[in-house]
Amino acid sequence: MAKKPEEIVPSEREELAEQSNLTHAQLAVWTAQQRDPTPGRFNRILLFDLDGRVDTAAFLRAFRVLVDSNDALRTVVTSQDGVPERHLLPTIEGGLSLLDFSAEADPDATLDHWLTERCNGDSFEAGQPLFQSALIRLHEQHYAWYLNQHQLITDAVSTALVCKRMADLYARALRGELEPVVRYPKYADYVDFERRHRESAVYLHSRSYWTNKLKESPVALQFFGHTPDPTEPLTRRVSCALGAERSARLHDLARTPAHFVGSLALSQYLGFATLLFAFVHRASGDSKLRIGAPFSSRGASHSFDDTVGLLSEICPLQLEIQ
Repeated sequence: MAKKPEEIVPSEREELAEQSNLTHAQLAVWTAQQRDPTPGRFNRILLFDLDGRVDTAAFLRAFRVLVDSNDALRTVVTSQDGVPERHLLPTIEGGLSLLDFSAEADPDATLDHWLTERCNGDSFEAGQPLFQSALIRLHEQHYAWYLNQHQLITDAVSTALVCKRMADLYARALRGELEPVVRYPKYADYVDFERRHRESAVYLHSRSYWTNKLKESPVALQFFGHTPDPTEPLTRRVSCALGAERSARLHDLARTPAHFVGSLALSQYLGFATLLFAFVHRASGDSKLRIGAPFSSRGASHSFDDTVGLLSEICPLQLEIQ
């Protein structure tokens, strides 16, 4: 009988990685979903407001080429005896739905209700495409494009690439210059690269280092005496405008030799990470802290900058405050 994800120890996770053809990032997402199968938990939903008339026929043609030209979008995942497997469909029929809310008394309210249902309940079945999309007519000169992708096939950079390519393909379709398939970098090439990297001495050394470094599981944090529910699917982003003067001072601080590390963006990130660690320490009372820092495997050295798919992973940052 296959073990549950929470019963698999680190050494067995490496064995599972060897048995599966998923990347490490995909395997992490898949394992997390087995532990928490809440519908929609790993969906990444976007809604684009399109001001003006949309040629639905051209949009459909462009979307078909988008899917046929990016292998990550044609990826499906199945499981056999507890081992997930990635498969590639040659094509996907009916990937884009056409909806018309223009006859409703309040098309915008109808859209809000429809979108809320998608956010709260939609899930992807094993062996089925890992995206959903719809072009929605609200008024004669107002449309919306809905795109839902499972985290197994996307990250932030990938989503931006998909949107940019869809806009380009739609423009080509309007001009009558759309080709059946456009050559883009293949996600399969990244998968092959990562598989070869797993066999390298560098990877084996890193795996040994991190296995030892993270052998102790972190203690669940309590914020002001309250332990957050890790299964709660609803998250809320809270933004704080720093203002021009404070932002400029933070820029200047990050550029000083004592705080500059690699790049301005990285230096600023480390500054905010330091503040985050300090706050969590004061709010929880814990001295040994760990956060997950997302990073992308894209880079000029491997030419994956323009690859659609999941290339982001989580790097653990751990420290102990004395």
